[in-house]
Amino acid sequence: MAANSKHIENKRYNYIPNEDISKAAESFEERDMTRSRKLDPTVYGELFVLGCNGTAPVHLQRHMKSKFTLRQRYHPNVSYNFAGFRSIVVEYTRDKSTDMFQIGRYESPPVDIKVTDLNQARKGVSRFACRIVIERNDNHQAKVYAAAFDGTGNVFFR
Repeated sequence: MAANSKHIENKRYNYIPNEDISKAAESFEERDMTRSRKLDPTVYGELFVLGCNGTAPVHLQRHMKSKFTLRQRYHPNVSYNFAGFRSIVVEYTRDKSTDMFQIGRYESPPVDIKVTDLNQARKGVSRFACRIVIERNDNHQAKVYAAAFDGTGNVFFR
């Protein structure tokens, strides 16, 4: 990723910050054509991040995106099952019918969309704040799982 570029995109994960949509569309087409030899511009929708009060300091502005386009991934990336309210460890495997997008405060491989707080010391955004799971079929049903901590400090999703 180029730090001084106005348009920043994460090539490992398939989301594009929506600052310059024409460049984003061109970049998506080029990347998709070179990787899969087939153009599939399926757009699930857009994610708007709300809640920042004030202006971000200059050194944080490139991290403070507020609009993201969720596009169908090159390869489906998640499948999991669980029942009841038991503690579980989830191993994610590829599933041809779903895509998952992870939102959190870190810029790391498990996190697709990084969301930061104006006051980074406060850590107001969780490492794994929420997950969006979208069905790849025609209706593109999306489910948002918000993360929280239980009484023992373990993360759980609802």
